Amino acid sequence: MPVAASRPDGYTLLIADNAYIVNPFLMSKLPYDSLRDFVPVALLSSSSTTLAVVHPSLPVKTVKELIALARARPGELNYASGGNGTIPHLMGELLKSVAKINLVHIPYKSTALAIYAVASGEVTIAFGGIFAVKGLAESGRLRALAIASAARNPLMPAVPTFAETGWPAVDATGYRGLLAPAGTPREIIARLNADANKALQLPAVRARLSELGYDVLGGTPEDYGRVIRAEMDKWGKIIRDAGIKVQ
Repeated sequence: MPVAASRPDGYTLLIADNAYIVNPFLMSKLPYDSLRDFVPVALLSSSSTTLAVVHPSLPVKTVKELIALARARPGELNYASGGNGTIPHLMGELLKSVAKINLVHIPYKSTALAIYAVASGEVTIAFGGIFAVKGLAESGRLRALAIASAARNPLMPAVPTFAETGWPAVDATGYRGLLAPAGTPREIIARLNADANKALQLPAVRARLSELGYDVLGGTPEDYGRVIRAEMDKWGKIIRDAGIKVQ
């Protein structure tokens, strides 16, 4: 039984990620309403692993140089993603919107194929996760320009954030949180929130999340609700302005 249709008794919960945020804008028909059918319980973690990478033959070494080149050659540069509506695709559209540049989107069947298309010189730019690009960047087959997060990632500490390069609005931080069916009593939400926050303080939990590249968050249900609405406002505008649909 879907979580949205489950009894609001605290026994059936949903761990939501960015798909929960963007799907209402990408898909014309969903069997649930993200805001009506769920209530926030706790914000669990975030991850900031999306990097802008280019083929080494592209004559740019910084985001500033990439944007200058794109402005000088509007519509001539392209970027690869793992398909319409994926985070790398939305990341590209976010950069286009913020920097007022025209890049051509080239969708592939997976992010791995998109990254290797750039490494082979088939496409000039890509936006990919740190685990997908790290080895290729260290071997010189890709050049990493910036990471779309508030802070540098310790796995690639030499790569600056977009904020450091002058573009703080280019942030693709992903959030994961705990949701309950709408109608769950407040006292149950409060207990679940307290238990989730306690679990996030356990050394084994924190260590495992860190290994996976996640930052531990926590907080109140209201904190998570504010994140949900802010992220929906941000990505909803990008998706609507770019006219992105996946069905």
